[in-house]
Amino acid sequence: MNKSKQCWKCDRKLNFDDFCKINRSLSKESLETYWLNPSIEFFCCSCYRLMLKKNDIKTGVEYREHKKVLFSRMEDSGKTATLRILKNQTIEEDLRPTQGIYRESVEYNNQLYHLWDLGGAERYCERYFKQHLAFLDVSELLFFINIQKIGNYDKSINFLYAIIQELVNENLDSEIKVFIFIHKSDSEIIKTSIHKENVKLLTEKVEGLNIPFSYCLSETSIYNFQQGSCLQQFRGNIYNNLGTLVSNILSN
Repeated sequence: MNKSKQCWKCDRKLNFDDFCKINRSLSKESLETYWLNPSIEFFCCSCYRLMLKKNDIKTGVEYREHKKVLFSRMEDSGKTATLRILKNQTIEEDLRPTQGIYRESVEYNNQLYHLWDLGGAERYCERYFKQHLAFLDVSELLFFINIQKIGNYDKSINFLYAIIQELVNENLDSEIKVFIFIHKSDSEIIKTSIHKENVKLLTEKVEGLNIPFSYCLSETSIYNFQQGSCLQQFRGNIYNNLGTLVSNILSN
């Protein structure tokens, strides 16, 4: 079987194995039938998204860009509280950790962000990598590391690396933005020498991963958030991604 085709729009080379990865909901037999049909042409992912956008404009439908955002970390890193801020909810002292995958959406600047909250308990992590679904069609990864849990640094870095590898394998035509938050950098510790040493250590560990996507590191704390600042940021600024917003409202 000829496993090579070209995008009908831009002539980009297409591969059948990649075609199967992107269309997991269909059987391989069905995909082979489509692929071998000489009357069917295919778009690459970029051209397909552009076609959908232009079609919405022509039909008078208000176009809203959809972005899938992964929130992830090991246990007890403050991610769930950050999600509550984005939804303009109060932060509770006894927040329960996320169990498995929790999904919901928030809208900003005519963009709909689909948030996939991956619980960090180890019993769930293996399931994510077996199912792969969480890592498909991702626009941003927001990863939280609890700087106060020194004993978990290596686990967090290894988990981050595993996620990055999945994103590389499952997003063949995407430019993913990665935001890594050195979280729980609270005001009472940020000026201490041990904190500065730990930030340096984590920075070196992240650099050692050779992340193939654009990424940035930020020192953040939930206590830097001022009530109402999230709404003010939404109204007063235009961001291309959610990670920048989170960084701005939680940075020291």
